[in-house]
Amino acid sequence: MFTKTLAALSFAAIALADSETFGLVIIRSGSQYQYSSISVKDGKLAIGTDKYVEGVITDSGLFKLSDGSYAVVKDDGIYTGSEGSSPFSISGGYLAYDGSQAFTINNNDLVAGSGNTPVALRAALSSGSAAPDFSPKGGDSPKKPSSNSSNDTTTTTHTITYQTANGANALTGAGMGAAIAAAAAFLI
Repeated sequence: MFTKTLAALSFAAIALADSETFGLVIIRSGSQYQYSSISVKDGKLAIGTDKYVEGVITDSGLFKLSDGSYAVVKDDGIYTGSEGSSPFSISGGYLAYDGSQAFTINNNDLVAGSGNTPVALRAALSSGSAAPDFSPKGGDSPKKPSSNSSNDTTTTTHTITYQTANGANALTGAGMGAAIAAAAAFLI
């Protein structure tokens, strides 16, 4: 029974690896951009009136759009392409790139980073509520086609110890696998 439960929980965790599907809404109080949606226009993410952007953040930190393309961050804007930039995440209901929620509008195009017209991008679910926080857990190091900077990465590993039925302590490690194993052991 333990093996079947553990296998079922493992498959469930794999199936839920990406964020929930969300769209992007601009938040810029008192401006013409307030509550505008982001769409794809001429291969770039821009303030739009049609082809609204919907997508997910993958477990490797890519922003995958509903048409199967990915967001590609460059100095002059965010393009769509077959290989995306990372890491994107959702924090406090807002989209972030490389840990920063700084985005700007330049000639109606969306640009990652600070600029003259800063905006926040609310990650909105189809219900209208904010998307839950999501941080990528796997994949390669950040991919930034227009940047030569390096990033330091810190990895945190959680270890769970639980007592088995015969009184022995069992040690389970490494993130989601540990949580799944502990939950399965608790159910037994």
